[in-house]
Amino acid sequence: MKAACLGLLVATILGGCVTSPVPPSAARVKLECSGSRLVRVESLWWECGAGCVGVAGWVANRVPYVNTTSTPLVVTLFDAQGHVLRRFEGRCEAYSCRHRMNMRSRYYVRVDSLPRATARLKVQALYTTTQFLAD
Repeated sequence: MKAACLGLLVATILGGCVTSPVPPSAARVKLECSGSRLVRVESLWWECGAGCVGVAGWVANRVPYVNTTSTPLVVTLFDAQGHVLRRFEGRCEAYSCRHRMNMRSRYYVRVDSLPRATARLKVQALYTTTQFLAD
């Protein structure tokens, strides 16, 4: 009885948080991420909604005093042989939470028109040393 009530409560709470399903063309694509010396890319997933498809996730710092907001990102689409099909650029957004000194930021990069030959998608952080916090 308690488990059924708990399941109903969880379903009710999460019911409004469900996003649109991922298109079949995107569901078959393998997702990869790589960071830089100063930041790491975490939790990569597809995000769909309002007719847009994109990849989202988190960027966290590897070393203290690194501000991850506005970290430049490059999303690259590869075919099965490893050839580059397309590249997209994006930046991290400021994430309003209680993380000290913006140690973690959220990103979303819109992926327009996914080519049929796409087999792999890679998100890479291009972090430079000029992005240290001023204080």
